[in-house]
Amino acid sequence: MASTIQPTALVLAYYYPPDNTSGVFRTLYFFNHIARRGNWNICILTLDPNYYQAEQKKDDHLLAQVSPDIKVYTARAIFPREALISLKKNAHRQENRRLDVRGEPTAPSSSPVGDTTGWWQRCKDILTEEILAFPDNKVGWLPFAYHQARKIIKKQEVNVIYSTGSPWSSHLLGYLLKKRTGLPLVLDYRDPWHGNPYDKKCHSRVYQKAIFRLEKTIITSADRVLCNTTRLQQFYQQTFGCNEKFFTLTNGYEQIMDQDAPLRKDPEEFVLVHAGSLYSGRDPRNFLSAVVHLSMQQGIPKIRVILVGAGEEIRNFIAEQYGATVLDDLFVVTPRVAHEECLDYLRSADALLLFQQGTSLQVPRKLYEYIGLRKPILGICEEGETEDIILHNRLGLSVRDNEEAILKAIIELQEQIDTWSCELFCLKKFNNQNLSVTIEEALYDVANL
Repeated sequence: MASTIQPTALVLAYYYPPDNTSGVFRTLYFFNHIARRGNWNICILTLDPNYYQAEQKKDDHLLAQVSPDIKVYTARAIFPREALISLKKNAHRQENRRLDVRGEPTAPSSSPVGDTTGWWQRCKDILTEEILAFPDNKVGWLPFAYHQARKIIKKQEVNVIYSTGSPWSSHLLGYLLKKRTGLPLVLDYRDPWHGNPYDKKCHSRVYQKAIFRLEKTIITSADRVLCNTTRLQQFYQQTFGCNEKFFTLTNGYEQIMDQDAPLRKDPEEFVLVHAGSLYSGRDPRNFLSAVVHLSMQQGIPKIRVILVGAGEEIRNFIAEQYGATVLDDLFVVTPRVAHEECLDYLRSADALLLFQQGTSLQVPRKLYEYIGLRKPILGICEEGETEDIILHNRLGLSVRDNEEAILKAIIELQEQIDTWSCELFCLKKFNNQNLSVTIEEALYDVANL
């Protein structure tokens, strides 16, 4: 650290502004702080925004937050898997239109050699979900990013390669660059790759073994492995060994949120806000039912729930299940919004809502943003890392996904809301500026500077 020459880190981050998906923020905030301290030159290599897929939305406000001290490079991508799937869908629609024009109903065909539909579908699945998606469906970025990274390494005299995943193609890219250049490699796991509970695809045994061996090879080659939860670190140490390489680096919040929480706007109304989409195991049905039943009770404040970014599917479910009147009286459901608009909704809350069912290893990034807003949190989750953080840091309440338990927890939060306060030690512990120092130390360590 005594050297007068600034070392350079190349950060491989498929998700980066103007993309506003959840995977952006950890990299954005940590490396903004590192760049501002001026000890390192930071080069980010990310996907060219002209090649964003449908789920990737642009947020110019986030792009404006990128530190001017950071050099951002982009690489294009191809998506053969998505192109093939789209081609198959178009062909199927054209076939259906031809059948409709003729007005000829189709009947099941028989074949003397038997029905081969299942076998043929399995072959197509292997092609689209395994061959064209190894190690994931973002692999079409890898060859172009590799070519661009080689040029950056030479031009900027890079000292360390840092890869953040998912997608896991970024870790594979980091591994290939390390093999080629001999530069030290730091892997950042925002989520588990092996053992990810949200990966529901039924892959073949051959694919599963190949993926596991690939990940083990990459981890063995890496110089440091950062995990975003303690339980993920422990799980990976037990799975892959190499214990001395693993460290925990949680997500955090930005200092701009660390201020006195606004006073309640209406003491007669209790507002709960959830940020983000509800997918996979994050099931809100028991919570919704608890809110509806709670609204029928006398002598408690009126409750209002704002589901920011939950979208039309949740809105339609509430309307169909409980009626339009209940939807209008108790719930506000918005489409996906810009990050700053989402923060405005969160600041208006009395308490913040979190769903994390089905996994003990992972913690949603929004939990740390909630901490910076200094409001009590209601976590509906399993026994695991999310619950540990909520309870050990006295951030609020954690309950299982049970209607009666959720109802009691909401009442308890209502009773405690005027006396609740966030602990100062917790704010310091999860501050992004403080957390980013850990990355900087790891970079110095592996680069032997």
